Amino acid sequence: MRISKEERAQLKKLPIQGYCDWKGIAYNKTSSSELRMIDHDSLVVRPKLNLFVWNARGIKGDLVDFIHYYELGNEEGQSKGNAIRNQLAYARHVKGDNIDIDKLYQPKEPAYKFDYDKVYRTKETQVAQDYLVKQRHLDPRFVANLIKHGAVVQGSRYRENDQMHLNPVIFPWRDVNGKIVGADRQGTEQDFEHFKKRGTSKKVFAGSDTATGYNISFGKGNQTLVLFESPIDLLSYAQQNHQELTNNNATLLSISGTDAKRGAQFLNDSIGAKQAQFNKVIVAFDNDQAGFKAADFYDRFQFKNPNTNEMIVAERQIPTKGKDWNEQLKGGISGYQTLSMGENAQRLEQLSQLAAQETQDNPFDNQDDRVSKVPAKNKAQTPFEQSAKTKMTKAQRRKDNALKNKAIIKEAMGKVTAYQTDPSALKNY
Repeated sequence: MRISKEERAQLKKLPIQGYCDWKGIAYNKTSSSELRMIDHDSLVVRPKLNLFVWNARGIKGDLVDFIHYYELGNEEGQSKGNAIRNQLAYARHVKGDNIDIDKLYQPKEPAYKFDYDKVYRTKETQVAQDYLVKQRHLDPRFVANLIKHGAVVQGSRYRENDQMHLNPVIFPWRDVNGKIVGADRQGTEQDFEHFKKRGTSKKVFAGSDTATGYNISFGKGNQTLVLFESPIDLLSYAQQNHQELTNNNATLLSISGTDAKRGAQFLNDSIGAKQAQFNKVIVAFDNDQAGFKAADFYDRFQFKNPNTNEMIVAERQIPTKGKDWNEQLKGGISGYQTLSMGENAQRLEQLSQLAAQETQDNPFDNQDDRVSKVPAKNKAQTPFEQSAKTKMTKAQRRKDNALKNKAIIKEAMGKVTAYQTDPSALKNY
């Protein structure tokens, strides 16, 4: 019996996840947007697209392809007749249970879906420009070009910690199809009292799609993927290596943290949706223990691009000096050191051993439980102690915070030169 176009369209909608559940095929749900097979974790299913990519074998496709290559273990060129028969058997099961295919295994919407229209922005961009140029040392022409193309925008003033803050920088996230699906917010004023070592406010907007992140492309942007921990590091690296990035048709992606698998997810989506020709992943995370640990995810990276039928290689890059790319940029230094993923693992082991040794040897970790038996005197309060308890005005608090910040910055600048590639210096950061 011939299958009509309408019936063929209905068969196309049958979900791979539903088929796996029906046949008892085991998988792990690694995120809200992907599944991985238990026995072959390089086979990734995207329920939203109802497609799969088997990275280790360079295979991708729909339910029939999934049955043909994965379940039945067939090769290219062999008949897909048995796979189609299995698909039809699943279709009969669905029809017999009177299940609406359009509603079967639809991905759940997040509690809050990101809406870029609700991210308040201003036409004026001076605060954002000043921050990126004066504090982060980015080239003003580069910043102007980013603003012109909407890759950087200035947000409206916002309230945090019961205070109004200056306009932040907004870094919009685009998915592989160019749609804005999330954003980072970077504060533009320093406040070490509230934001500790970081010194500025950072935030990922609620509902942002973590299948992507802040990204910009050079050339065709479809051959080399470079991963960063933050948009600022991404832009710092881009400024120093833009010609090489253009020659390599690179896309730079910030994952806003150290969740390394987000890079692999972006890679899969690009290969599936845009037929990208990616052949290399460069892991450019921070030059510290956390950066090496996150990058170690790619030590097991053995994926084949189904569009080119070639392996995708992974390598590690770190700044020639300093902990991260912006620190290097502000130091007036350029270049990078390239490591294999095996060398990354060795460096991580060194750093882990040093950290463990310091924890074991540090005498200050042992609390001194000796208590003085001499009773404290009930001394009178000094005028300073009395005034310390009085409530400060807003201007006084601002002045007090400025003095604290100045002291912290002075101390931090004195330590900058110690953060080199030497593991024994890195562990202290």
